[in-house]
Amino acid sequence: MRIVNVLPQLQLSEEGVFVGNENNLISLRQGDVDGACGPYSLLMALITQNVLSREEVTDLSEQDGRTRLGKFWNNLYAFDTMVRDGTFDHDLSWLSETFKNHPNGKVFAKDLESSNTRGKVTEIAEAIDNGDPVIVGLDWQGGGAHWAVAVGYEAFDEQVTKIMLLDPGFSAPNISYWNAVLSVAKDDGELQEAGRLSCLHWAQGRSASTKCKLSECLQITVN
Repeated sequence: MRIVNVLPQLQLSEEGVFVGNENNLISLRQGDVDGACGPYSLLMALITQNVLSREEVTDLSEQDGRTRLGKFWNNLYAFDTMVRDGTFDHDLSWLSETFKNHPNGKVFAKDLESSNTRGKVTEIAEAIDNGDPVIVGLDWQGGGAHWAVAVGYEAFDEQVTKIMLLDPGFSAPNISYWNAVLSVAKDDGELQEAGRLSCLHWAQGRSASTKCKLSECLQITVN
């Protein structure tokens, strides 16, 4: 039997995917010329976990450096203006520490333990079942890398076949809980593709899939 599970706190309206109330939309879109997919993904994960609201994140007039969010924005200055060189998993963990003592709980960015694709996929599904989004790193065919947020998965007879993503590189969805898909395995359990680039990524508005490798992954928990 084929099943699809998404984070239990997610809801969907004609405006998009939200948490709590319909104005608290999760999806954020990065600029066309920046490399800030990592910080965008972290912010989406924090909205999902009720650590931040969309209003807080998008109100650029409220950047008091004494607040947690203000310190987050200030910490982004450690990178170049457009974050052109991108971010690594340790950068996102460092940025998340701004919220480690949040009133709603201690925020922790946990590196997944598995080093191979099958193990990571299993851990991602377990995290989603527990209500935790996972920031996933993707290494592209031909070079370059990207970050997105895993918010769901598809499984066939207990074999996880696809990871459902909120991807900051594409338009926000309003007819599903995700705007991109990472195909990781076939129904028979074989990896989707042979070789190092064993996954396929496709997204809303893109006409073709792209081979990629599932790399670093950060589970965002609030305790």
